[in-house]
Amino acid sequence: MLQVGAQPVGNARIVFHHKDSHGPIVAAPPPAKVKPLLSAQAYGAEHPGAKSFIRLARHFLRNTLARKARRPCVPAGECIDQAPPDTHCHGALDCFNSFLTSRGQRMKAVDENINQHNAGWSFHNISESFDSHIQKSIPLYAHGHDLIRRYSDFFLKPDSIIYDIGCSTGQMLLKLAEQHPQKDALKLIGIDTVPDMIGKAINNAAHDSRISFINANVLDIELQPCDMVIANYTIQFMPPRIRQALVEKIYQTLNWGGAFFMFEKVRAPDGRFQDYANQVYIDFKIDNGFSEAEIINKSRSIKGVMEPFSTQGNIDLLRRAGFQDIMTIQKMICFEGFLAIK
Repeated sequence: MLQVGAQPVGNARIVFHHKDSHGPIVAAPPPAKVKPLLSAQAYGAEHPGAKSFIRLARHFLRNTLARKARRPCVPAGECIDQAPPDTHCHGALDCFNSFLTSRGQRMKAVDENINQHNAGWSFHNISESFDSHIQKSIPLYAHGHDLIRRYSDFFLKPDSIIYDIGCSTGQMLLKLAEQHPQKDALKLIGIDTVPDMIGKAINNAAHDSRISFINANVLDIELQPCDMVIANYTIQFMPPRIRQALVEKIYQTLNWGGAFFMFEKVRAPDGRFQDYANQVYIDFKIDNGFSEAEIINKSRSIKGVMEPFSTQGNIDLLRRAGFQDIMTIQKMICFEGFLAIK
């Protein structure tokens, strides 16, 4: 991962080219020796925040460098196209960071070691900090894992198959494996779209051959008949247009009597209760060590990315798929855990 200034850009790399050079000069700290810079190439566009970042970089180079703006960028360095040959110059980095700031596109801290874009939350490249972040962010998160572990006694047979959709670092499956050490034929399968999360999960579960992971979208793969499916705060990040198809797939995959554990952030039934929940949740996050700025930045980062349904909306989703036996097994503030049995 390369950086512009002190701001991570995921897998995106901006490579600046010198007009007389046969090779690129990479704009990343420590500052490189630079001459006038003319063009940029972008790599790593698969990163969710990269496309916007790359587009801005190209815009910056085209409109700032091409016009040959002759003005100081910052006191610490000269403007990019004025940098003398063979000198160290902070201008390229400082000027580009200033440009990003002016466009409101710099990544903002949402927690220690986690930075995100406005309306661009991504689970990529945060696996090392994810577990601590999520436990600080969601009330009763660890308790929810423990609850599912205990309920699993009623559903798992010696040869059962279990799916964890959106498994992240694999912690839920590890707890289930610990709960059923004598069931050697269990198959605990985690599914996640984020390679970084899957890599972390594989390392965490390397000691237990019953646990495996698939790096894929659950809608793109065939699921085996199973006795238990878990979706811990996963469906809320899926576009509403595909949620019904996913829940229907889960229902069809489950054996009769199988369990679907769905934990979600939920909306309140009306504006007054939603306002109460929002305020209490902010207090919860402050008590857990988040700064007010981090709370605001997180809220801005998940705009258009996370779309919670109400309690009734989630129940309706389950019923339309075919589930009739549905119960809330955990709830605190705006977070709720459902158990649906086929």
